[in-house]
Amino acid sequence: MRILKAFIWGGNIKSKKFTKKYEIPTQKSRDVEKYDYYVLRDGVEIATDQAGRISRFIITDQGLPTAKGIHIGDTRADVIRKYGKHHYTRSEQGFNIIGYVDKRKNISLEFWLTDGKLEFYRLDEESMK
Repeated sequence: MRILKAFIWGGNIKSKKFTKKYEIPTQKSRDVEKYDYYVLRDGVEIATDQAGRISRFIITDQGLPTAKGIHIGDTRADVIRKYGKHHYTRSEQGFNIIGYVDKRKNISLEFWLTDGKLEFYRLDEESMK
């Protein structure tokens, strides 16, 4: 997952490091009050604050598994087996969500499921509310 490995929390899409490696998206993929969303490529979307600071990744590409090997299409049981029983659950926009928090890194990883199958996963910096 080269995009995420090159990513540093708090990195900026306007930085030379980012622009050297990736083309800066010029068109927002959606409008949200505090954040700008951009599609880096099919299956990878990021959110930035108004200054360009990256704080969220949304992955829908089946070919981009998590660090523990979870893929789009995996089941709820697969997620819990690989990430553990210590998670939170919630519902939003018709999705059942399983989330994990890393308090040391101030990040959360959420798995958004419909009909028991993973539709996408989202990696958020703590600042995302």
